[in-house]
Amino acid sequence: MPDLKKTPKYKQIEHTGDIGIKVFGESVEDLFINAAYGMFDIIADISNVEHDLVEEIEVAGGNHEELLVNWLSELNFIFITENEIFSKFKITHLTDTELNGSAIGEKYNLHKHPINTEIKAVTYHEICVKQLKNKWEAQIIFDI
Repeated sequence: MPDLKKTPKYKQIEHTGDIGIKVFGESVEDLFINAAYGMFDIIADISNVEHDLVEEIEVAGGNHEELLVNWLSELNFIFITENEIFSKFKITHLTDTELNGSAIGEKYNLHKHPINTEIKAVTYHEICVKQLKNKWEAQIIFDI
């Protein structure tokens, strides 16, 4: 896990009509974890999410960008269809084309986790994942 005093997990960026985030990680695994955290932090108040359930996630993609979109899309799909909200994430296997991980959280409760922003989709618009020296950075735009 990155030292949050030195490297933030993510920051919101301006984007006309949508919401974007720039994500940071000490490793590519951290990057994917921080992107998931950032997405759920935008969706709702996740400060008091309990860790009562675990969803195993497996996604594939042609490259890191596609893999990131597929990872976040799967998490958002579970939130929308299964009413589960997450605040902790683990990556157990990550290559350029495959990701196995888990999302840890609880059943969504409107009174406990008020919605900030509904994310309709994770987009490919302006997506990028890159390694800069010993750190990783990504940009993701969400359709709201």
